[in-house]
Amino acid sequence: MNTNSVTNFPITDRVREALAVSRRGCEELLPEEDWIRKLARSEATGVPLRIKLGLDPTAPDIHVGTRWCSTRCASCRISGIR
Repeated sequence: MNTNSVTNFPITDRVREALAVSRRGCEELLPEEDWIRKLARSEATGVPLRIKLGLDPTAPDIHVGTRWCSTRCASCRISGIR
């Protein structure tokens, strides 16, 4: 990332709310500062974030633990993240 083009966007209540949803059920969010910056940029510019989950539905090793990832993606989608 070009450090000259980094702009600090304001941390609004909506960003704090999205961060709280992101932290729910997590022990630690790494790197949290980058995530906050991306949430703030998304809120300020109106461009929704996109989260991608690469998962092979035909894989034999899909288990109940995989459900956590899809649940987390659903929580983010409710917050306005795609």
